[in-house]
Amino acid sequence: MKGSGKLHMESRVAVVGGGPAGSLFAIFLARYSSEVGISLDVDIFEPKSFAAPGPKGCNRCAGILSSSLVQNLKGLGLEIPESVIRNKITAYSLHSPFGIISVENPNPLTPIYSVYRGGGPLRFPLGVEVSLDHFLLERAKANGAKILTQRVAEIRGLPQPAVVSNGDIINYDLVVLATGVNAPNIGIVGLNYIPPRLRRMAQDELFAEKDDVLEAFGDRVRICLFPKTDLVFGSLTPKGNFINVSLLGKREAPPSMDNFLASEIVRKLLPFPYQRGCGCRPLIAIGASRNPADDGFVAIGDACITRLYKDGIGSAFLTAREAARTAIYHGITRLDFQKNYLRFCQAMEKDNSWGKVLFQLHEQVQGSRTFFLAQARLVEKEKGKPQKQPFTRIIWGLFTGSYSYGYILKLAMLPNTLIKLLGAIFSETGGSHRSEAK
Repeated sequence: MKGSGKLHMESRVAVVGGGPAGSLFAIFLARYSSEVGISLDVDIFEPKSFAAPGPKGCNRCAGILSSSLVQNLKGLGLEIPESVIRNKITAYSLHSPFGIISVENPNPLTPIYSVYRGGGPLRFPLGVEVSLDHFLLERAKANGAKILTQRVAEIRGLPQPAVVSNGDIINYDLVVLATGVNAPNIGIVGLNYIPPRLRRMAQDELFAEKDDVLEAFGDRVRICLFPKTDLVFGSLTPKGNFINVSLLGKREAPPSMDNFLASEIVRKLLPFPYQRGCGCRPLIAIGASRNPADDGFVAIGDACITRLYKDGIGSAFLTAREAARTAIYHGITRLDFQKNYLRFCQAMEKDNSWGKVLFQLHEQVQGSRTFFLAQARLVEKEKGKPQKQPFTRIIWGLFTGSYSYGYILKLAMLPNTLIKLLGAIFSETGGSHRSEAK
């Protein structure tokens, strides 16, 4: 790599992708460079208009901001505008053929928000003011980044970091790959970067009367579980006049939206008329990339690693912060990123391994009526006891992304937690036997 391997006054940085990861990286870079007294020339390449409805403006995301992400954004001085917030979410309900588990936010002062990434559903556009990605990109621009509305065809590592756009080769000191996994493929030349493994989901936005959505959902997300099927879970998230439907399956092919909406459980949750407004089959990362950093190159967000199944925007925030911190305070060589940024990414990958364990356990036990009812009994007992809510926190963390998987697993393995669970299972089993005897 040419140069000293350090960013200096007027160094040039290319950020390929203007979604949350790219915008937040530019914001962090501006903050850290100001702290060390240097000025950088930052270009964000983003051909998409986040004001547009449907796929043209959306990065194909369910649009849930975890409580930890909301707090982190506030710490960065980013208060989400009311126009962006579709709903403040205070509760989750798990719906199964065996019953319902209702979980209230164990930290009510740290809300969860539902948002749109672009200008709203394709058939029912809402305008630029609702777009989270537009808000963040504008903040990056206000922090000095230049927005280039053009597509990058290729990223080059040799003879020096560069991007190819509109047929031009443009040299930089640092190139940051911040495209989501649903963006068009970009050629990678002279680098050993390997993107993460992917799986395809199914999503739709249902349009209905606001009063109907409010009456049926309020501020509650509903998670539907279907034991002994290929569906990991299906979620129904209120967004004002809309309900986002997101389905995650176990196979490479996406789950069937038609079958999900026709199921008895879901039909009971949607007893009012609605119109389907914006269906898509987005890809999600289910593994980490390989070789996400090199001399003058680093990948962040989904292009590097994201939290398994949940809180992708939160992962974008964390990877953007750590990559920017490394670039300013340590350097931009492969060794600098390995010693600093990649250690953080490896910790996230380890936490995802705990997440895989948790979801495998969830898959094994969700077909048990006894286990489900035992959980429901324990969560109900915890209501009104904010300091003693292990089962509430386990379910809340697993489905919202507000806690690390390691913390959730540790909480689940505490002796007192296991003893209470076994007691509840015994009570349910005993109750079943008594009912059968009658």
